[in-house]
Amino acid sequence: MHHYKKTLVVSSSRKKSLLQKSILIKISEITNSKAKILWENVAAEFPLDESFLNNDLNKLKKSFIKKELDFNLVNFNSENERKKKLLIADMDSTIVESETLDDLAKIIGQENEIKKITKLAMNGKINFIDSLTQRVELLNGTKLKYLEDVKKNLLLNSGAKELISTMKKNNCICALSTGGFYNIAERVKSELEFDYVQANTLEIINNIITGKILNPIINENSKLDFLKYLTKKHNLSFNQTCAIGDGANDIKMVNASSMGVSFKGKETLKNRARFILDHSDLTGLLFLQGFTKKEISK
Repeated sequence: MHHYKKTLVVSSSRKKSLLQKSILIKISEITNSKAKILWENVAAEFPLDESFLNNDLNKLKKSFIKKELDFNLVNFNSENERKKKLLIADMDSTIVESETLDDLAKIIGQENEIKKITKLAMNGKINFIDSLTQRVELLNGTKLKYLEDVKKNLLLNSGAKELISTMKKNNCICALSTGGFYNIAERVKSELEFDYVQANTLEIINNIITGKILNPIINENSKLDFLKYLTKKHNLSFNQTCAIGDGANDIKMVNASSMGVSFKGKETLKNRARFILDHSDLTGLLFLQGFTKKEISK
């Protein structure tokens, strides 16, 4: 029997630095545990004893409900190590700030139609493949140069660079898995130095988007299959993996991973994810693994 070490990780936005000393003292009193600072005013962890349960975590969250802090309980042992060896990340609204298909829709004047379908898909109200097919049909006749404009103007989410470079420095394999398109995902892959990318391929003829997607179409099952494939390829176990996303099509990969994170996620994912980051940036996933400010790469 391998005993788990139980640790409470409390994190906030690096821009806001909300984890003040008075809050740390209060959490210490409630948990009967001394804070270890991971990043001053941003993140700390509290080693807990076995008696601390999920119910206690929920009470703790309620006590600080107005404070814009994330509370997560991490269990780890020699078989389920805290620092992971494979990261699989969603792209749109996770690694990059926006939904890139919505960005393209805005340029070509189809914003309202496409956004409506995106919202339904991300909240799990309609099947992802159906939603993607419908949205891409609305792109029929769009010049490729507009897609290039979206690619040029991509904004990474805060902490994306630090997350990938720190994980890679610690010999972690990093994969990008998206229902978005290769044209854009390849740029994100090379900019952040992801090892792998899984994405959809738009049919483009004579520099015009035809409104069709080439098979196979990447959906929630494909993301899970990608996680399984990479775990097997690199001779790892699911205990050595972490996954992060924001929408309904990320649920399966997030649930299969031993550190599956909802990042500012839709309710349908938040209700199922073990780890929730609503206020922290992407460095929150590093804090869950116990990385300190000193260990985080720029």
